[in-house]
Amino acid sequence: MEEMKIDRRAVRTRKVLRKSLLSLMKDRPIAKITVKELCAKAEINRTTFYAHYTDISELLEQIETDLLGEIATNLTSGLSNDAISDMLMNLLLMIQKNADICTVMLGKNGDQEFFSRIMAYAEQASTANWKKQNPQLTDEMLHAIFVFISSGSIALIKQWINEGMKTNISEIALFISKLTQLEIRNLQFN
Repeated sequence: MEEMKIDRRAVRTRKVLRKSLLSLMKDRPIAKITVKELCAKAEINRTTFYAHYTDISELLEQIETDLLGEIATNLTSGLSNDAISDMLMNLLLMIQKNADICTVMLGKNGDQEFFSRIMAYAEQASTANWKKQNPQLTDEMLHAIFVFISSGSIALIKQWINEGMKTNISEIALFISKLTQLEIRNLQFN
C-alpha cells in the first residue's frame, strides 16, 4: 500500500515539474531557467527536484522523449496505412492533447535540437513511403520534396497552434493531405 502512495506522489511531482517548466519556457529559453525558480513555481523543494532529475535539461529531455514517442507512433501508423490524412488527423489530435508542450516546443523558446530530431524522423518515414510509391525518385529529389512539403505543413500547424487550435482538425489534415498528394502524384522527371 505504501508503494502505491509513493508512486502516485512521484507521478504528481513529475507532472507539476513538467507543467511548471513549460510555463516558465513560455517567457524565456531553458538556459535562463534555474532549478530554484522552477522549484518555486512548482511549489516543491530542491531536494524533491533532485530526487527525480539531475538537472533541468534531464526534465526537458524526458518531456521531449515522451512527445517524440507519440509523434513517432502517429507517423509510423499513418504512413504504413498509406492514409496521410489519417496520420495527420492523429498527429493534430496528439498536438491538441499535448497543447501545453507543443505550444512551447514549437514556439520561440522551444528546443531547436528537438525539432530537428522530429524532422529527421519524419523525413525518414515519409521518404521511405514515397520511394515505394515512386521508385524513380532519387534520394536528392525525395529530400527536396520533404523539405518543400514539411515547411508548408509546419507553417500551417504552427499557425493553427498560435491561433488557439480553433480550426477543425479534419479540415487542416485534409488540406495538407490533398496538397501533399497533389505534389507527389504530379511529379514527372525526365
